[in-house]
Amino acid sequence: METRAAVPRHAGTPSEITELELDPPPQDEVLVRMEAAGLGHSDEHIRARGRAWLWHGLWHERHIKLTELITKKYPLDEINEGYQDLMEGKNIRGVIVHQH
Repeated sequence: METRAAVPRHAGTPSEITELELDPPPQDEVLVRMEAAGLGHSDEHIRARGRAWLWHGLWHERHIKLTELITKKYPLDEINEGYQDLMEGKNIRGVIVHQH
């Protein structure tokens, strides 16, 4: 399956709009169609100064599995607990998950 994405290649340079080939989702995941997306101030900060492009490249080339770096998942209704755990150093790579 192909998709278009804004891909940051190098810090400090604009992202490139490019076609990407996606693998089908594994058995325990679902494919979601995005109709629209946007960028915020934190995206611009990472593009300009961060290393998101490096992580993306390593993930895209299958050198790392980012999902294995997640230390805890929080349901959406526990977002405040997730933030508190982050601030107290109890969790450094938590993600908020929307559950139906």
